[in-house]
Amino acid sequence: MRSEVALRSVLFVPGDRIDAVEAAMGSGADALVNRAQVGLVAGADGAAPGQLDRAVEAYLGVGALAPAASAMLIRAQIALGADDPAEAEAHLLRARRTGGDLLDERSRAQIAALLADVHLRRGGEDGAAAAEALTAAHLFDGFDPGAAIRARRRAAVAFARDGRPAEAAALLESVLPDVDELDDPEEIAPVRHQYGRYLLALGEHREAARLFISAATL
Repeated sequence: MRSEVALRSVLFVPGDRIDAVEAAMGSGADALVNRAQVGLVAGADGAAPGQLDRAVEAYLGVGALAPAASAMLIRAQIALGADDPAEAEAHLLRARRTGGDLLDERSRAQIAALLADVHLRRGGEDGAAAAEALTAAHLFDGFDPGAAIRARRRAAVAFARDGRPAEAAALLESVLPDVDELDDPEEIAPVRHQYGRYLLALGEHREAARLFISAATL
């Protein structure tokens, strides 16, 4: 059984509601989230949206805002996987509003990164996509360098689609040292190739060719 102090620190709820929160996170909301995640991993995800929606309402009913937002985040990932960016955006914005300052850096970074994906998929929202992607990158910087690089690649895509290849190229140039430090060809090659495409658009053919060759030979 979780201690009252632990529950307060995780959920930020008043002491007189600890018993209700304990109940929601025992056989109720937590179990629903766990079942949804198991179903997603197993590929049997038909019931997951409903399970997550019920978990969200259970968490909100006891004032457990951060867990509710986390369930909304998973719900958004399902919607994106089903190619429904509008529904994904609704869940992500609700998660951001609900969790607020209670969300940890990872959750805030994931929300921003997924919102960037939403904007990119819909098209015509490249400025918003770049802003969300850069927000995600700055948050990821503290604990997940690989995710930070991928977020900056999203931002570069948005800049390029917005007719700003110079900004896209400058952004990718800035991450090349970090990418090389990963010492992972599967991370390095795509970044060099993407950077080369932007240099090609800027007329820097020789440097672009060098990057294409280096990416191909990793």
